[in-house]
Amino acid sequence: MDYEIALANYQTTKKKSMSDITGINKPHMWVPKEVSNRMEGNFNMQHYQLSSMMHVTEADFVFLPRPGFYEMINFFNRTQYNYLQVFLASFDAGKDVDENDKNKMTLLFGTSDSLEIDAPFPLYAVRSNGSYEQDPDSERWINEYKTRKMPVLNTSLVRDPVENYCHAANSMTNTRRISYERNYINELMAEIDNLDSHYAWVSGFRATFSSYCFRGKPNDPICNFINRIFVIFEFTKKADGKDVVFYLDDVPGFMDRPASHNIIQNRSPFLGVDNGHLCPPC
Repeated sequence: MDYEIALANYQTTKKKSMSDITGINKPHMWVPKEVSNRMEGNFNMQHYQLSSMMHVTEADFVFLPRPGFYEMINFFNRTQYNYLQVFLASFDAGKDVDENDKNKMTLLFGTSDSLEIDAPFPLYAVRSNGSYEQDPDSERWINEYKTRKMPVLNTSLVRDPVENYCHAANSMTNTRRISYERNYINELMAEIDNLDSHYAWVSGFRATFSSYCFRGKPNDPICNFINRIFVIFEFTKKADGKDVVFYLDDVPGFMDRPASHNIIQNRSPFLGVDNGHLCPPC
């Protein structure tokens, strides 16, 4: 169904009761709002460093319109894969790059059967016009991130932890990609359908660049991933013609739903805060 037609149909249809879905588990990728806000704020330091180096205000998020993201995932789901791979990348200042995108970070998407993979080409991009397409310059954007942005991001890393090194090159590196389990992505898509019926039409995602703090992952006694960057996906809805973020925590009945993880002693309650498997190692 065409996106605009579906949106119009939704706006004229009465929403169902939230009690219809209170028994459904929270999705694994859910991040508590207060944790999400804190981790997004932690990126301020790296954002300032990148902006100063490139002499242009670095992107702090990438907006993914619902039609493009939805169609891309449906396309992937017609194939066999185990992981959605999200690569951190950066546009350069080439003449063929839109002025609004020059020297700014972006995201690329692909799939793989294994976590042990560097670049599952082809890679795809979700465009601001609501479409998705294979990006013929994906390797160019990934290399730009590795050569121009990575050295700056590495300055905030702790030198000792093994998770901060690329095993293949034996060199320090910040996050290159994040791998999401296929069933987690399908939970996310199901959550969109739930929200459409019970709360608000999901217009897209704001993929926000975020960072762990100097203590690493929340409630992690080992202090893994200190100052490592990652991405948090926030749902958006239309308000006064704009795509604005809303939080699942604020959706009536959501917090009454059971958690997807069995929280046991000495296990972090924020297992989903990175939304996936950070790379390196690779």
